[in-house]
Amino acid sequence: MSEKITYLSLILAITGLVILTFASEYINPPRASIRDITQSDVGMHVIVKGIVDDVHVFKGGSAVLTLSSDNASMKVYLPYEISVKANSTLFLGEELEVSGIVSLYEGDLELVAEELR
Repeated sequence: MSEKITYLSLILAITGLVILTFASEYINPPRASIRDITQSDVGMHVIVKGIVDDVHVFKGGSAVLTLSSDNASMKVYLPYEISVKANSTLFLGEELEVSGIVSLYEGDLELVAEELR
């Protein structure tokens, strides 16, 4: 009897993991206004949208850009892999949507980009 319960538990666990794997591709982080992001959001995955006001590319290939929306702005760090892919498409004045993790850098809020949309 206990073997049947063990097998049933194992089958249910594997089924749940498979469902979560497929469902996670369709679950999006919340959209946030740049103005509404605070230090209490550090560590959260969010999507922000704004106009590119400034782009600074480092020697190593990563970049920092400034996104502005509704009279608020935020620095967005683009790791090397993302920066290299986006380098030819980042133009001042363009609207950009960024998915990433809110973090603190030298005391200021920053978004570490995971995807540009």
